Amino acid sequence: MAFDPETLRTELARVLRQCEPRLSSQQKQTQDVAAKRRVSLETVRRLLQSWKQDLEGPDEEDDLPETLYYIPALREAGSTSLVDQLAPIVDDLDVTLYRAEVIIHRQGSGKEPDDWECRRNMIRNLGDAGNGNPDEDVGDDEEFEFDAVDEEEFMIGTFITLDGEELDEFDGYLVDEEDIIPKNHIEVLGEPDEAEHVCSEGIYVSFRTSIKLTRSIILPSALSYL
Repeated sequence: MAFDPETLRTELARVLRQCEPRLSSQQKQTQDVAAKRRVSLETVRRLLQSWKQDLEGPDEEDDLPETLYYIPALREAGSTSLVDQLAPIVDDLDVTLYRAEVIIHRQGSGKEPDDWECRRNMIRNLGDAGNGNPDEDVGDDEEFEFDAVDEEEFMIGTFITLDGEELDEFDGYLVDEEDIIPKNHIEVLGEPDEAEHVCSEGIYVSFRTSIKLTRSIILPSALSYL
């Protein structure tokens, strides 16, 4: 089953999500849940097998990535559980499984918080004393959103084998966004680990915002980096 990178990305994201642990403690491991997970794992097997065959076949698919970068919906617990489930599958397919941390940097123009027009009116009412801008006295809990993201970077922090061997040569390696699974990864990343906002001067400010996130990822690879 030959497929394009976008289909691979979409289908793998769908079934890998189904293999991750349940979010709610009330969703117990019933026979039905276990059966559905087995079906999902078999689908993962077929997808990875087709991907590897397409890479190695006579009509090699040059646009298919040789390494896939999957961000689990859950943090460490989701990553560990999924690795345990995938390990026997990748062994059978002669695919190498790695674990890593990816550091994600995003920056761009910021969206103005809802209450900033009220702040401007307060500054105007101060008359000559209103020399400030809406960014003054902003608390640590102020929420800023991106209006437009113009820079995004995915960089490997740590890269290790399942035996715990760290491969230092991958520190700082940049990953193409097209190789990140799922496509809507931003929706599952949660709150950033670091955030910075830089505002211009004046009552009508413009500002740029940047965030940093470090997340665990799983890497099935058709290559062996050892």
